[in-house]
Amino acid sequence: MKQVVYSVIPLLLFMLGCEMHERGESSVTVGSTVLRYLATVTPSPEYPRSSASAGTQGRAVVSVSYDASGVPVEVTLLESPDADIGAAVSAALHQWRFRPHPPINGRIPARTTGRLVFYFA
Repeated sequence: MKQVVYSVIPLLLFMLGCEMHERGESSVTVGSTVLRYLATVTPSPEYPRSSASAGTQGRAVVSVSYDASGVPVEVTLLESPDADIGAAVSAALHQWRFRPHPPINGRIPARTTGRLVFYFA
């Protein structure tokens, strides 16, 4: 019984955190929990020495879209305490890799998009 419950949890996450869009190609928007679940390679952004020396703290918010092969195709910085932190977050996200989103209506979405938040203190 426990094995069945554990295999259903990821499916529930996808059902709760996904929104399908039809724009010629299939795409899906997911919440940060689902996006982190799908991530397979996740290098952390470096805290830039210049930002740390200046005492810069705060959060960086980024939107990332990846294709069906799991490679980021668009990384957009939405919020950052300074330019150096923003550049570090963007550079790290370009190195991330993801599992393909599970099929929806028999199709694997061509693009998966979500937001991530990183805290610097």
